[in-house]
Amino acid sequence: MDELIPTAVNVDGALLIALATLLCLGALGFAGLRQTHAEMAVLKRLDHQAARLGSPRLPKKPR
Repeated sequence: MDELIPTAVNVDGALLIALATLLCLGALGFAGLRQTHAEMAVLKRLDHQAARLGSPRLPKKPR
């Protein structure tokens, strides 16, 4: 019976570490998406300013 307790603690610890790792990766992914969205908004704003000042527009991505 004494041998089962450390194994259960190790499994619980491993699950906790795995869950914390997934949570951190999810947070990093969400932060990356927000950063990309912010960068695209800045580029769009700069494109509109350039068009207003008479500079040529950025080429559109082919779809």
